[in-house]
Amino acid sequence: MVDARDFAIQSMEVANLMREGVTERLALYPERTARLVSRAISHAQAARMTNDVGHRVFDALEPAMDWLFGTEVQPAYASTGGAAAAA
Repeated sequence: MVDARDFAIQSMEVANLMREGVTERLALYPERTARLVSRAISHAQAARMTNDVGHRVFDALEPAMDWLFGTEVQPAYASTGGAAAAA
């Protein structure tokens, strides 16, 4: 779980550098990583960090934990959908 609720919005240049860093270290991440964000723009930036299916972005803790531990009843929305992505 990456709790990014307090992370600042980054410029496109910084966001691209962060994406490169995540891509380089992707093999070091656990098989599943949930990123928890607080705003729609944070959601969009976090979603661009990786397109790996084992990494998803959420704006609420409960669905993130359900997905992370495989206990979700309905699929929690990922970076391609949900309230935060639509906002």
